[in-house]
Amino acid sequence: MSRDRGRREGTVVSRPLEVIILAGALGILVMLSGLGWPAATARDTIPHQWHVIPLAPLGLSFRVPGWLEHPINFGYRCTLVDAAAVLNFYGDGLPQALIALDLSQAADYSAPRRGPPWWAYVGSPGRGTLLDEAITRVAAIEHLRVRAQTIVGLDFDRAARAIAYDQPVILNMVRTPDGTYNHSLLAYGEDTLGGRRLLLALDPNTQMSYWVGPTTLWSATLTSTFITPVGASS
Repeated sequence: MSRDRGRREGTVVSRPLEVIILAGALGILVMLSGLGWPAATARDTIPHQWHVIPLAPLGLSFRVPGWLEHPINFGYRCTLVDAAAVLNFYGDGLPQALIALDLSQAADYSAPRRGPPWWAYVGSPGRGTLLDEAITRVAAIEHLRVRAQTIVGLDFDRAARAIAYDQPVILNMVRTPDGTYNHSLLAYGEDTLGGRRLLLALDPNTQMSYWVGPTTLWSATLTSTFITPVGASS
C-alpha cells in the first residue's frame, strides 16, 4: 500500500499489526460479554435473492447528486459518513456533512488523524454501543426514529436480509480493495441467487463499489452496524 495514497484526506491508515491487535481485543471483549451478540439467521427467509437498494447505481463512475456529498469522506469519519448517508436515505433532511459532525461529537471522535475510538464499536450485553447511541440520538434531531446495533464480525445472512428490506449495512473492515486498513464500506446490494453469497459495498473514499463475499480474501469484517427505521421489517 502506498503511504502517499494513505495520506489522502478521508483515508484511515494503520499498520496491519495494529489491526490484528484491535481484532484480538474485540474478540476478548466478546468472550467476556458471554457472546451476547445475535445468532446467525440462515434459517430466516430473504425476500429477494438479488437486490440493490436504489440509493446509488451499480458503478459510481460519476458523481451522483444526493448520494455522498462533497467532500466524500472528510477527515477520518468513514463510519460516520456512511451512517449519515443511511440517515439521509431514511429521510433525515440535514446535510450529510452536518450529520457526520453531529455523530462525531456523539461518538467521542476527537483524534484528528483517527476514526472513532475502538470502544465506540463495542457495547456490554443489554446495552448498545456508543456508536449505536450516537446514531439514534442524532437521527432524533430530525424526528427520525431508528434502531442501531453494532455487532462484532459479519452476520452475512442478517446483512443480506436487511439489504433486501432496503436497509444498508455499514461494514468496518480490516482491509478494503484500495489497500486501506481499518476502513468502513457501506453495503447496499446483495446476491444470494443460486447459492451465491455476495454483498455490494461502496467505498466512501473512492466512490467505487465492490462485490464482497464471506470468503473474499480482503473482506474480513471487524464490526457490522445495522440501522433500522423503527417499525420496519428486518
